[in-house]
Amino acid sequence: CGRLMCCLRYEIEHYKIFKKKFPSPGDLVATPDGDGKIISQNVIKKTAIVELQDTSKQEEYPMGEVEVLPDDED
Repeated sequence: CGRLMCCLRYEIEHYKIFKKKFPSPGDLVATPDGDGKIISQNVIKKTAIVELQDTSKQEEYPMGEVEVLPDDED
């Protein structure tokens, strides 16, 4: 329709749905380079910034390469 607000209203619902499926900031995750903590997520790019535990280095990973680790609060 060419109306920006119309498109944004449609897209925001999709971003909210995607965001619920992704790990949240603070979640502990496993990556190809080791375990770490989610610092931020980019729903549009479907990536997450992870701070690796061993090096404290921050790396960006596609969500498909990030697996949430189970809570050990037992």
